Amino acid sequence: MESLELGSDRLALRYHDMPGTGPPLIFIHGLGCASSCDYPCIASDPALAGRRMLLVDLLGSGFSDHPADFGYGVDDHARTVVELARHLSLDDLDLFGHSLGGSVAIVAAGLLGGRVRHLVLAEPNLRPGGGVLSRGIAAATEDDYVARGHDELARWARAEGLGILAAALSISSPSSRPVWIGHAKARRVFAPGSPESCPRRCCAACCSRRAWRDSKARS
Repeated sequence: MESLELGSDRLALRYHDMPGTGPPLIFIHGLGCASSCDYPCIASDPALAGRRMLLVDLLGSGFSDHPADFGYGVDDHARTVVELARHLSLDDLDLFGHSLGGSVAIVAAGLLGGRVRHLVLAEPNLRPGGGVLSRGIAAATEDDYVARGHDELARWARAEGLGILAAALSISSPSSRPVWIGHAKARRVFAPGSPESCPRRCCAACCSRRAWRDSKARS
């Protein structure tokens, strides 16, 4: 696994650089995930044989550093992807982003300009404010998420058949740095709006919390 040191704090952004030819394909994962876990099986697919691929763990995820004072907003993550492209002197590249990673990929593509040949998005958040999962996490206070929300989310993921996400959540201590950083990341994604700013007090965050409770009741 490779590592790029970022900024004066020398934060480690870690990634797999899978050898191949032609413009590389950069994989950017979603909230609560890591490219080092999610994408090796995809990278090994015969359809991508011989293609150079970069599997990036965003700061706060996977094997990368989990700094307490990093911004964790979409723009913050996008700038680290751009820095990686510059570090590797990539003149042409393709970007793939899933969920939160889709939002990061969109912003990164704008910053990289003509160097991006193709932008591939899977379940991206195309509007500000995040998706159902990030809104549900952001709706809780940090104390509530650490005390109850993290375990509830793991049970919800298991009930919904999201085995890898459930396993990743289950092995994280609710009081550990990755957990409360995950909460911070969700709140940054949700930053353009909040449950308190919704005049009807009825938004996706509320719906998501009810979905977790309903899923819990069904299981």
